[in-house]
Amino acid sequence: MRTRSIIFIVTVTSVLSAGVIWFALARPSEDSVQIVLSDTQLQWQKARTYGANARELPQEAGQIIAAIGPHHLPYSSGLLKGLYETIAQNKPDLRTIVLMAPDHYQAAAESAVTAAITYETSLGKTYTDDSLFSELVQSGLVLHDQQVFADEHAVYTHIPYIQTYLPDVRIVPLLIRPDMQGQEAQELGVWLAGRLPPDTLLILSTDLSHYQPAELARLEDQDTVEILQTIDSSRVGEAITDAGPALVVLFTFLNQRNSSEGIVLGTGNQADFGADRESTTGYATLVYWVSR
Repeated sequence: MRTRSIIFIVTVTSVLSAGVIWFALARPSEDSVQIVLSDTQLQWQKARTYGANARELPQEAGQIIAAIGPHHLPYSSGLLKGLYETIAQNKPDLRTIVLMAPDHYQAAAESAVTAAITYETSLGKTYTDDSLFSELVQSGLVLHDQQVFADEHAVYTHIPYIQTYLPDVRIVPLLIRPDMQGQEAQELGVWLAGRLPPDTLLILSTDLSHYQPAELARLEDQDTVEILQTIDSSRVGEAITDAGPALVVLFTFLNQRNSSEGIVLGTGNQADFGADRESTTGYATLVYWVSR
């Protein structure tokens, strides 16, 4: 009887401890702010009508460490669906996404900012990885700035796709100002390469060409996709995207991790979906990998 009592006490204690750990992981940080995104804001009713299939990656592709996806909704929705479905199928151990994006409105207080944010949509809530968020702020390379994220579509457009295909994944949003210096971008890329664990993915939210006729845009995007696929740091300034220095952060990260090339999942232009052909936006989705 005494032995059974001890076993019972240990079991109950273990269950209670697990419950406390789960509660600590499930609840948002005390520093977290909540951003509620409506279906109208996300153009979700129209965006969800675009279909896409995940791509099976080649056998030589090892561990996915980074990706690129657009943020121009609703027309790039099919590409985003394909990107996140591919990630979900090929990286089942994924726990956290560092979602890096350009600061379109140059509203950030410093060249790189992050925040602890709970994003809420009609699909549910997405929480911040508090531990990685704290490490990033403590690095001295990134400032904690909550104010800028509410209006930054380059981040929030990805949220419903993360919630659809990776509902348990946490995020760390990261905004990069267009006037960030090259050395700063490289230092941040080196830090991310050294600190992000295997169950974390760096995703750059960026569109390609802007405001060009569809035919010219496709030619420009073809050159840019080649640079993105080959991770050609010598030509990073030639890439036509709205990522700016964030692309330098990504390329530095990939070079530090010894990733030799990206896999192009898809490309497109808003004109492909019946939108204006005279002033267009281009898109591409890629994943980057290293050998296991």
